[in-house]
Amino acid sequence: MKVWITNISTSKFAGINTLWAAMMREDFIPDKVHLIHLHSGKVDKESQKTARIGYLNLLKRYGNPEKLVLHDYDETKFSNIARDMQSLVREEKSEGNTVAIDMTPGRKFMSAFSMYMGVGLGLEHKADKIYYLHVKELGQYSGLPFPMIPSNLMTLYDLKKEVTGK
Repeated sequence: MKVWITNISTSKFAGINTLWAAMMREDFIPDKVHLIHLHSGKVDKESQKTARIGYLNLLKRYGNPEKLVLHDYDETKFSNIARDMQSLVREEKSEGNTVAIDMTPGRKFMSAFSMYMGVGLGLEHKADKIYYLHVKELGQYSGLPFPMIPSNLMTLYDLKKEVTGK
């Protein structure tokens, strides 16, 4: 089973486009998606709803829309977020699943946690892929869905592979 872990961004397509690229370019069609939602004391139900609808629509077209799991965290509880991300990866890997983490959307600390989950020393269970979608001339294409951005301006990287060569 393939599993996708990402966090909800304020930019509607930041995370969705990376998953879309992984589906189209690498045939990585997840059976389960974990959405991490960070908040500052008050859960933003509207951003959760928007993200959920976007991912469900994409999964309906290419994958399994039934397994979308939402996780809420206070954005300053760093140790909780890191511990729970590590638990997510450990659980999914223990079940024999292939785990990909999208580090494109979100805050810098989430990108750091994402990389650590793929290459961190001392971790028994590591994510198999750490995706980053690089869009040249981002300002011009920010907020647009994957098919509306010229393909030659987008590069999907597996940063784990880039860093470790594996």
